[in-house]
Amino acid sequence: MGLVKDERVIDLNSAYALYLRDVEGEDDARRIADTFTPPDMKAFLRIGERGLAAAREVYKFIDVDEDTTGIDGKR
Repeated sequence: MGLVKDERVIDLNSAYALYLRDVEGEDDARRIADTFTPPDMKAFLRIGERGLAAAREVYKFIDVDEDTTGIDGKR
């Protein structure tokens, strides 16, 4: 699932995992991101407010001008 910021599409799941690792210091960032920001829209909507809160954190965190690599090594 993608998030649009400044005309760029950001992978929400990967960006949330990066946020969790770099900002929150989570050791299990990938698993937590998979839980709260799944790539499937229906699954994301079922999560409700917690998923929306994660998306808001990513939107504030991500710098689209920076060439960022996710925790899995993907851009």
